[in-house]
Amino acid sequence: MSSSAGTYKIDTRDSQLLAWYSELYSATNGKVSPLIGQTISDAGYDQVYSLAQKQAIHQTPAWGDVIELTDTALIVRHPTLIDVGAAGKGYAVDAICDLLNANDIHAYTIDAGGDIRTKGPLQRIGLEHPFDATKVIGAVNLTSRSICGSATNRRTWGDWHHIIDPATSLPTTNIIATWVIADTAMIADGLATALFFVEPDKLTHLADFLYVIIHSNGTVVYSKHKTIELFI
Repeated sequence: MSSSAGTYKIDTRDSQLLAWYSELYSATNGKVSPLIGQTISDAGYDQVYSLAQKQAIHQTPAWGDVIELTDTALIVRHPTLIDVGAAGKGYAVDAICDLLNANDIHAYTIDAGGDIRTKGPLQRIGLEHPFDATKVIGAVNLTSRSICGSATNRRTWGDWHHIIDPATSLPTTNIIATWVIADTAMIADGLATALFFVEPDKLTHLADFLYVIIHSNGTVVYSKHKTIELFI
């Protein structure tokens, strides 16, 4: 896809991931986009992790200009670097859960670097302090659901971090951390990224979810729910 246009066959599971991206893209007015790949690569987070910014940073193209999704294929009109990092790890967690469920495993906790999904007894999970990994700012009580977090202190290099605004081709600055609780990790992962760009009420039509958001000025906004306990 990054080297040539064409029609690429995709299986049902991959189609679900890209369909979720399509929903996020629409809900955030293009802020959450799998087409951010070349922009991130130019910023230095490339195939070899050079962490060296190129002189020119490519702007992120519009979805309709570059790709079209069908039930069985992704049509790529121009060579483009796809990046599914905003929901891809959650997608992988769900795939593992499906495998466990298919083998009659009835209790488990999957933790993929902070993207967590549980089944079975209640699990109490801490919310890592974005500036001190030895501390937590709160905790959630999770039963057969998923929690995913995103923060600007992860995957950082130079003046960059991994959450880049396609409109400016620059890192976001208003929010430093988000967490989302939802039924699946793919949904929670994608929404955690989307909250860097839009208010929670712009996303409520997509899924049933709870959230915690830490703004760069220290303000904390969160769902008032018994599942969530904050210590700050």
